[in-house]
Amino acid sequence: FNPSILPFARPLVLLWDPELIREVLEPRNYGKFKKGSFYSVAEPLFGEGLQSASDGPLWTCQRHLAQQGFSPQVLDDLVSAAKVTLDYLFLAWDQLAARQEPLPVQVDMRRVALDVFAKTALRFDSGAFEPQR
Repeated sequence: FNPSILPFARPLVLLWDPELIREVLEPRNYGKFKKGSFYSVAEPLFGEGLQSASDGPLWTCQRHLAQQGFSPQVLDDLVSAAKVTLDYLFLAWDQLAARQEPLPVQVDMRRVALDVFAKTALRFDSGAFEPQR
Protein backbone atom coordinates (compact mmCIF):
# COMPACT_ATOMS: atom_id res chain seq x y z
CA PHE A 1 0.00 0.00 0.00
CA ASN A 2 1.53 3.29 -1.08
CA PRO A 3 -0.57 6.38 -0.21
CA SER A 4 1.41 8.55 -2.63
CA ILE A 5 0.10 6.45 -5.52
CA LEU A 6 -3.50 6.69 -4.34
CA PRO A 7 -3.86 10.19 -2.87
CA PHE A 8 -7.40 9.64 -1.56
CA ALA A 9 -6.82 6.13 -0.30
CA ARG A 10 -7.28 5.32 3.36
CA PRO A 11 -5.58 2.56 5.31
CA LEU A 12 -7.53 -0.66 4.94
CA VAL A 13 -7.34 -4.00 6.68
CA LEU A 14 -8.69 -7.12 4.97
CA LEU A 15 -8.91 -10.43 6.78
CA TRP A 16 -8.99 -13.84 5.16
CA ASP A 17 -7.47 -16.00 7.85
CA PRO A 18 -10.35 -17.99 9.43
CA GLU A 19 -8.91 -17.64 12.94
CA LEU A 20 -8.64 -13.85 12.66
CA ILE A 21 -12.14 -13.57 11.23
CA ARG A 22 -13.47 -15.75 14.05
CA GLU A 23 -11.71 -13.48 16.56
CA VAL A 24 -13.29 -10.34 15.08
CA LEU A 25 -16.75 -11.92 15.06
CA GLU A 26 -16.60 -13.21 18.66
CA PRO A 27 -19.44 -11.76 20.75
CA ARG A 28 -16.92 -10.53 23.34
CA ASN A 29 -15.41 -8.28 20.65
CA TYR A 30 -18.74 -6.74 19.68
CA GLY A 31 -18.31 -3.02 19.05
CA LYS A 32 -14.49 -3.11 19.00
CA PHE A 33 -14.25 -3.25 15.22
CA LYS A 34 -16.06 -0.60 13.19
CA LYS A 35 -17.27 -0.85 9.62
CA GLY A 36 -15.68 1.58 7.19
CA SER A 37 -17.22 4.69 5.68
CA PHE A 38 -18.23 2.65 2.63
CA TYR A 39 -21.22 1.35 4.57
CA SER A 40 -22.67 4.81 5.14
CA VAL A 41 -22.29 5.52 1.42
CA ALA A 42 -23.73 2.12 0.43
CA GLU A 43 -26.77 2.23 2.71
CA PRO A 44 -28.96 4.38 0.41
CA LEU A 45 -28.11 1.99 -2.40
CA PHE A 46 -28.48 -1.35 -0.61
CA GLY A 47 -30.62 -0.49 2.41
CA GLU A 48 -29.90 -1.68 5.91
CA GLY A 49 -29.15 -5.29 5.15
CA LEU A 50 -26.87 -7.60 7.07
CA GLN A 51 -23.78 -6.30 5.29
CA SER A 52 -24.64 -2.60 5.48
CA ALA A 53 -26.49 -2.25 8.79
CA SER A 54 -24.48 -0.53 11.46
CA ASP A 55 -23.51 -2.70 14.40
CA GLY A 56 -26.44 -2.67 16.73
CA PRO A 57 -29.81 -4.30 17.40
CA LEU A 58 -30.87 -4.35 13.72
CA TRP A 59 -27.63 -6.05 12.67
CA THR A 60 -27.89 -8.54 15.55
CA CYS A 61 -31.47 -9.44 14.59
CA GLN A 62 -30.59 -9.84 10.90
CA ARG A 63 -27.53 -11.93 11.73
CA HIS A 64 -29.58 -14.33 13.84
CA LEU A 65 -32.14 -14.68 11.04
CA ALA A 66 -29.44 -15.32 8.44
CA GLN A 67 -27.56 -17.73 10.70
CA GLN A 68 -30.48 -20.17 10.54
CA GLY A 69 -29.77 -20.64 6.84
CA PHE A 70 -26.27 -21.89 7.58
CA SER A 71 -26.99 -24.67 10.05
CA PRO A 72 -25.21 -27.99 9.42
CA GLN A 73 -28.47 -29.62 8.29
CA VAL A 74 -29.28 -26.84 5.82
CA LEU A 75 -25.75 -26.93 4.41
CA ASP A 76 -25.85 -30.74 4.12
CA ASP A 77 -29.12 -30.47 2.17
CA LEU A 78 -27.65 -27.78 -0.05
CA VAL A 79 -24.51 -29.77 -0.84
CA SER A 80 -26.53 -32.94 -1.53
CA ALA A 81 -28.90 -31.08 -3.86
CA ALA A 82 -26.02 -29.39 -5.66
CA LYS A 83 -24.22 -32.71 -6.13
CA VAL A 84 -27.26 -34.37 -7.71
CA THR A 85 -27.85 -31.39 -10.00
CA LEU A 86 -24.18 -31.12 -10.99
CA ASP A 87 -23.92 -34.86 -11.68
CA TYR A 88 -26.75 -34.51 -14.21
CA LEU A 89 -25.22 -31.33 -15.63
CA PHE A 90 -21.82 -32.92 -16.17
CA LEU A 91 -23.44 -35.92 -17.83
CA ALA A 92 -25.28 -33.57 -20.21
CA TRP A 93 -22.06 -31.66 -20.90
CA ASP A 94 -20.18 -34.88 -21.60
CA GLN A 95 -22.82 -35.79 -24.17
CA LEU A 96 -22.60 -32.36 -25.82
CA ALA A 97 -18.80 -32.51 -25.86
CA ALA A 98 -18.87 -35.98 -27.44
CA ARG A 99 -20.97 -34.50 -30.26
CA GLN A 100 -18.61 -31.48 -30.39
CA GLU A 101 -21.48 -29.13 -29.60
CA PRO A 102 -20.95 -25.92 -27.62
CA LEU A 103 -21.71 -25.95 -23.92
CA PRO A 104 -24.41 -23.46 -22.88
CA VAL A 105 -22.52 -22.53 -19.70
CA GLN A 106 -24.34 -19.29 -18.89
CA VAL A 107 -27.79 -20.80 -19.38
CA ASP A 108 -26.86 -23.94 -17.46
CA MET A 109 -25.46 -21.97 -14.50
CA ARG A 110 -28.82 -20.22 -14.17
CA ARG A 111 -30.55 -23.59 -14.33
CA VAL A 112 -28.21 -24.99 -11.67
CA ALA A 113 -28.97 -22.08 -9.33
CA LEU A 114 -32.72 -22.41 -9.90
CA ASP A 115 -32.70 -26.19 -9.53
CA VAL A 116 -30.67 -26.18 -6.30
CA PHE A 117 -32.83 -23.37 -4.89
CA ALA A 118 -36.00 -25.28 -5.78
CA LYS A 119 -34.71 -28.47 -4.15
CA THR A 120 -33.51 -26.83 -0.94
CA ALA A 121 -35.89 -23.93 -0.33
CA LEU A 122 -39.08 -25.24 -1.92
CA ARG A 123 -38.51 -29.01 -1.60
CA PHE A 124 -39.38 -29.25 -5.29
CA ASP A 125 -37.39 -31.24 -7.83
CA SER A 126 -37.63 -29.37 -11.11
CA GLY A 127 -35.76 -32.10 -12.98
CA ALA A 128 -33.97 -29.38 -14.93
CA PHE A 129 -31.04 -31.61 -15.85
CA GLU A 130 -32.47 -35.10 -15.70
CA PRO A 131 -32.45 -36.99 -18.98
CA GLN A 132 -35.70 -36.81 -20.91
CA ARG A 133 -37.75 -39.97 -20.45
